[in-house]
Amino acid sequence: ILRSLKFLCQGILEAYNLNTLSEIQRSMIKDFADLGLVKLQQGRKESWFIPTKLATNLSMSLTDSSARKEGFVVVETNFRMYAYSTSKLHCEILRLFSKIEYQLPNLIVGAITKESLYNAFENGITAEQ
Repeated sequence: ILRSLKFLCQGILEAYNLNTLSEIQRSMIKDFADLGLVKLQQGRKESWFIPTKLATNLSMSLTDSSARKEGFVVVETNFRMYAYSTSKLHCEILRLFSKIEYQLPNLIVGAITKESLYNAFENGITAEQ
């Protein structure tokens, strides 16, 4: 799936016509929209999708082995979290203070919620850590 996204995106943020895709690909694009990887746009006659910066970063990381080894975390202002890592340890650490929504081979998507922070504090995690 991620390789097909890489084929579609190729690092360029431009609109792609949904009518050129098969039914299965259109279904995948809707799932990608739920993950924040593409943005869906409705035109007068046709529908389009635009890969987000997140999608291009993710697709580029498939070929960049140095980025995969290091990993990094992006937290949006709405506390939605994207962690680029293949490490199971990193995932478990993030699970201590966030709610993990999706886990892909090199991407962990979640959210930092009030409840997840309360759980972390109850388990002895401090803000300084």
